[in-house]
Amino acid sequence: MSDRDVHDRPAFRAAPALVRTARISWLTDPPRGHATVSVGSRAIAAVSMSAGGAASERRVTNPGELMAAAHGSAVAVLLAQILVRDGTPAHELVVSTTYTFASEWLEVTDSELYVEGRVAGTDPSRFERAALEAVDRCTESFGAPAQPRLRLTTRLL
Repeated sequence: MSDRDVHDRPAFRAAPALVRTARISWLTDPPRGHATVSVGSRAIAAVSMSAGGAASERRVTNPGELMAAAHGSAVAVLLAQILVRDGTPAHELVVSTTYTFASEWLEVTDSELYVEGRVAGTDPSRFERAALEAVDRCTESFGAPAQPRLRLTTRLL
């Protein structure tokens, strides 16, 4: 066991930023129904354990895409529950996530969430507040500090 602070990291050379994406589509009455997850590489069955997901002949999912997919999925589930709690269940939710990493060490520098919903009985500002609550609850659930830069865009269909 070490007394080292978790933020003490060995030095590493700067690498180009890595951008990874995921999309969660919940098209049949969330929180029931069926959701699908897709990632930027369009492959989720094969997992590459390298952060960069080096180019190859076959498409592979990489850890950055899995992180983006996990975050987007958690936001979608929590948002669906919040909307049910508020008496305005969604008919459809789509959450697209984009993570930008500083290097192959998977240090998130920016993240973007784009949330679309088909929700009867609400207005754009109430939908945005519900999405913000879902993002906050997601951060608490993961026990992680807030993202360095998180941009949330919502659209009520």
